[in-house]
Formats: sequence, C-alpha cells, structure tokens
Amino acid sequence: MLRIAAFLFLFCITILEAQPLNVPVHAKSAILYNPENGAILFEKKAKEPHYPASILKIATALFVLDHKKVDLEKKYTASKTALEMLHADVKQADPMGFASYILEHDGVTMGLEVGKSYELNMLLHGLLLASGNDAANVIAENSSKSIDKFMDELNTYLREKGIEQTRFHNPHGLHHPAQMTTAYDMARIAGLAFAEPLFCQIAGKKVFDSGVGKVIQNTNPLVKDGKYQYSKILGGKTGYIASAGYNLVAAAEDHGRRLVVVLLGCETSEDRFKDAITLFESAFREKKKSRVLFSKDPECFSREVPRASGPLKAGLNQDVAIAYFPSEELELEAKLIWHKLYLPIRTGKLVGKLVVSDERGNTLVTAPLFAANDLEKDSSYAWIWWVVALAALSMGIYLTKKGAKFRKR
Repeated sequence: MLRIAAFLFLFCITILEAQPLNVPVHAKSAILYNPENGAILFEKKAKEPHYPASILKIATALFVLDHKKVDLEKKYTASKTALEMLHADVKQADPMGFASYILEHDGVTMGLEVGKSYELNMLLHGLLLASGNDAANVIAENSSKSIDKFMDELNTYLREKGIEQTRFHNPHGLHHPAQMTTAYDMARIAGLAFAEPLFCQIAGKKVFDSGVGKVIQNTNPLVKDGKYQYSKILGGKTGYIASAGYNLVAAAEDHGRRLVVVLLGCETSEDRFKDAITLFESAFREKKKSRVLFSKDPECFSREVPRASGPLKAGLNQDVAIAYFPSEELELEAKLIWHKLYLPIRTGKLVGKLVVSDERGNTLVTAPLFAANDLEKDSSYAWIWWVVALAALSMGIYLTKKGAKFRKR
C-alpha cells in the first residue's frame, strides 16, 4: 500500500455583510466589543488616548488574579507608604514632583489603617465595588514588594497580552499626565478580566460582608438597585476624575452572548449608563443571520496524489454554513485538512475535513470530506518496481555466489 502524507490547505473568508450598530452616544470615545471572537460591534474614536480614572482598577485586579494568583485569604498589611495622602491641589500642581500613587484627600478610600492587615479577598471587593484607592495601593505594594515594581510588572503583563496603547503609572487611576489608555485597549483588558471567574464573581455583587465588621456596597448603578439597574449586567467599573470625565466599563450577557462596553469622557454621570444600556440592548435585539460558505458538492475540492492515476476529487455531503450577528464582522479562516491516505481510494471514502474558525482560532464548523472518485495506482510506474525487483534479485544472486566461493576457500 502506498502511504501519502497529510496535506493542509489554508485560506481566508471575510463576511462582508456586517452592519455596525448605528447608535448615538454621549461619550467622546466608545466601543462595544465581543471578547470571545474580537468583533467590534460599535466604535467611536475607540483608539484615541484618554485618561482612565478608576476603570484602571480592572487591570489591577486582573493582574493579581491572573498573573499573581495569590491566595485570597492571604493577609496584606497596610503601610504608611501605601496610605500616604496629600491635598489634591498640592499633588496636581506638581504631578511629577510626587509619586503618582500617593492618595488624594478627596479620593475614595476604604478607610484602611496603617499597620493593620486585611485579607486580599476583602481588598479586592473594596477595589472593585467601592473603588477604594487605598485598597489598590495596599494590593500593589504587598503583591510586588513596592508599588513602583507592581506598575512595571503590570505594564509588562499588558504589553505581553497585546495591549499596546496603554501605560499606567499607579494602581488606582488618580490623575497622572502620562497615564493613558484607549476604549479599545480597555475593552480588551475587560474581556480578559471577565474571563476570570473570580473577577466576575466579585464585580457582579451588590454587597460584600467581610465578616469582620466591614460591609462593602457596590457603587455601580448598573448593578445596584435603582433607576439604571440592568438585568443582563455581569459587572463593571465606573471612573471619574476632572481630566477624564465620566468613564464606564461594563460587561453584559444575553443567551450566552457576552459583550463589553467602554465609554470614556461623558459629560454627566448618567450619560454613561444610558449609553451602556442603549448599546447593549441594540446588540441583544439582533437576530442571527446565516450564510452558506461552502455548498454541498461531490467535487468541490481537488488535489494531486503522488503516483496516482489522476487527481483526487472530494466534496461535502452537506452545506457548510455559519450563523452570525449582523453587527459582527467576522474574519474567518478555513483549513482543508487531508487525512493520511493509501491507494487505492474508493468513492465515498473519508479523506479529510474542512475546519472553519474565527481569527482567534475558535473552531466554528467542522465538516467531513469524502472522495468523489475512485483512484488507483498509476500503472505507468509499474516498470520502476520491476526494475527495482530485478535489481534486488540480481544483487541477491551475486551475493549468494560470492558467498559460496568464499566458503570454498
């Protein structure tokens, strides 16, 4: 039997019918993003630099949960350095003259005390639910021995994840003139964060009781009871400083479809929640479309087979179609993977498979490929085997005779 090596053929498909959502938003920069497949459903100046404010805390929590992987019950001690505080006017008048992580008197804190120890679990809840700037500093200092080292490690981590337009100088988001991100980068950071079960568990809570006399309330109107509570919300983070305006990062899910919204530079606090709900609902109201990528055809594909009597023709026994949402423009990759084959090949034999995946490598469709014709060994190659066989026989006779003469001696 003649063995043939596996063969792979690769080509790309683009779904051109994508229709980005047409939604007016108040935010200066905005994006609606599907973290599973990387699709951008809506964007408005999504790659323009912007001050993050407290939405930066998502990156701090992500880094600790994903990279540091510290035991949540571990005790972190609040140092004088981590809790140092200045009047906001003094610090902002000379932003390069003071450490960026120094707290400001009008910033949000949990009320941590110098010398006391706190479980990481409580600090993370304080970071994400109450937006405690002191919690951010204590987490950073204890995780990496110093806050500056933590920031170096965090920025390296983000670059390794492909987050290229973001540079953070402190773990909480208080103003620093060089501390910048984009709506697109924050969407990717949030996508990674909401892929962490512990992050989702924390960010989606309305309230957390530490068990040691400290109850932490979630300040996010999309999560807590009230006018803007959103039933499909998974969680998120608000942010505000004067230089940034009102920012928001949030994730929501409907029927297994998870989306992330980022809104930067809103003029009022309410605008960001209105924009978020409008964008989420516009996407979740979409109905899936279906498109046939490859039609059922007994001779859809062809390949040359070494030493065969002709080309192998193969096809699908069913149409290969994909369902997608109109606003999600998908870059698809199709791989035609041939099995290891042996001649002869008969019609109907399974000879390979067609695999369609998105640009992130997630397999969307796999379809079997069947032979559409019989394929024999090419008889024109037969004389080669006869020559080889005769040569081998002649060599065998020669060696036998030579061996006999040697024994006679």
